[in-house]
Amino acid sequence: MIVSLVKYFGTKKANGKLYTEKQRQQLVKWFWRSCFSRRYSSGVNSAHQADLVAMKKLCEDENYDISAFKCEIAPSFFVDNQFNVNTVNTKTFIAMLASNTPRSFISGAEVDLSSTLKQSSTKEFHHIFPDKYLQRCGKVRKDIYSLANFCFLNNADNQKIKDKAPDEYVKMMDKASIPSILALAYCPDNTFSLSYEKFIELRSKLLFERANELITG
Repeated sequence: MIVSLVKYFGTKKANGKLYTEKQRQQLVKWFWRSCFSRRYSSGVNSAHQADLVAMKKLCEDENYDISAFKCEIAPSFFVDNQFNVNTVNTKTFIAMLASNTPRSFISGAEVDLSSTLKQSSTKEFHHIFPDKYLQRCGKVRKDIYSLANFCFLNNADNQKIKDKAPDEYVKMMDKASIPSILALAYCPDNTFSLSYEKFIELRSKLLFERANELITG
């Protein structure tokens, strides 16, 4: 994707390449459609050929659609895919969460994305319904590690939550901050009173709706 972006932004001008709001929107839409369609997971050469031509045309015409390629995601995307920082789908999910300025659950502080994304450490992510808690409830790894069960969380807060049930660790959160923290994490506003099954159903719907907004621009 960087190769294609360099085609658009590459310039000898000291102040960089100027772009319009329409061009910015086109580039953002192209980014998310490339991510969710796994555009560069196969056929890289042909994808580059098409995108390099498209980027040149966008430079000349701000209305040119550079993301006309197919991109569809199923409602089950955030349920069926497992959290693994080495996979494209997980990285796309992380990027989507990061784009919404997430806040850590207990401290309420904005997540330091510059260090978290650089390290790609699993310690900076959190099972909203903790792993060991769900194991005690008889859940299997496939259910526990669905993307829809993860959010950003700094390591200090992670250590405080450990294996506590959501309706327990919510008591450590500032009540006034809970609605905004959940909204920024694309979580239902009644997250802490839901069963795990209902939580996954509702959150995956919110995530799916947001993903569709991104790929349709």
